[in-house]
Amino acid sequence: MPYHLSRHIALATVALATLAGCSSQDDASFSNFQNVLQSYYDGQSEPATCIAGTIDEFPYTKSDISWGLGNKGEQLDALAAADLVEQVGPETYQLTETGQSAFQPDKGFCFGTVTVTEVTNFTEPSERGGFTISQVNYTVDVEERPSWSQNETLVDTFELSDSGLRTSGLMTRNDNPEQKKMILVKTNNGWVTERDM
Repeated sequence: MPYHLSRHIALATVALATLAGCSSQDDASFSNFQNVLQSYYDGQSEPATCIAGTIDEFPYTKSDISWGLGNKGEQLDALAAADLVEQVGPETYQLTETGQSAFQPDKGFCFGTVTVTEVTNFTEPSERGGFTISQVNYTVDVEERPSWSQNETLVDTFELSDSGLRTSGLMTRNDNPEQKKMILVKTNNGWVTERDM
């Protein structure tokens, strides 16, 4: 085989191998799906975790405690242990300096951002209802977690996971809130979450 012909074949082989290694945003891949999920979380205005959302203004008086909404006395003690509130009277609490920076009315004491750490697996993309979809299972972690959110009393009272996510919901308990799943949908601009449709 002449030298120039074998050289062209070698260059063509390298070019094809390079193209095969490149992925498009339309591909169903671990990296594409992780990027889509992270973009979704980056676009959220909500912090990763908020606690004590039913205590909505300060100073707060224990007599304001509503029945059936959990043990506010225990919650206030945990917030005090984490230096978010301080007791200023027999029944009254106010925000500390740390609490002022963390408190958001109607949400409670909030912190962190969600980082997608890994896509663990996904279903083979398939047609459903006229869309190409894939269910993606993935794990998350909480970044920008302040030291107060790691206070042991607060973690136990508000049932936070090791990463700082809530383990209890309104009706259920989730001992692994870092493990999540979401449906992704293929569009003409690549993959998006079902929530972005």
